[in-house]
Amino acid sequence: MKGFIAFVCAFVLGCLLLPISFVYSFFVYLFQNKLHYFFLNNAITIDVLGNVNGELIERFVTKEKNTMFGQQGVTISASLGDLEIRNKLNKKGLFLSKMLNFAFNQKQHCIDAFYNLISK
Repeated sequence: MKGFIAFVCAFVLGCLLLPISFVYSFFVYLFQNKLHYFFLNNAITIDVLGNVNGELIERFVTKEKNTMFGQQGVTISASLGDLEIRNKLNKKGLFLSKMLNFAFNQKQHCIDAFYNLISK
């Protein structure tokens, strides 16, 4: 029950404060000439949220049940990288990994994300 109450509080406060905070932070980063950090930090945060709710992605990319999808503090890329290292990605998962390689202009984005996660 505590988790549900915490979720409701976070959701309500997020809906109320996030738009204002987002705009304010945008201008703070803009005037500091660090707007790329603003976008990068927000992208990573959205990515982690996507992984916490990643059961659908898990079903899309693998038949494995014991994955990093659903874990707190893990990105979708790191979860895919773990599965790619273990040769557990299906064709759709490998395609998604290749798309992320292309999007981030890296040779093995997901694998690098996984190694970066475990090195922390």
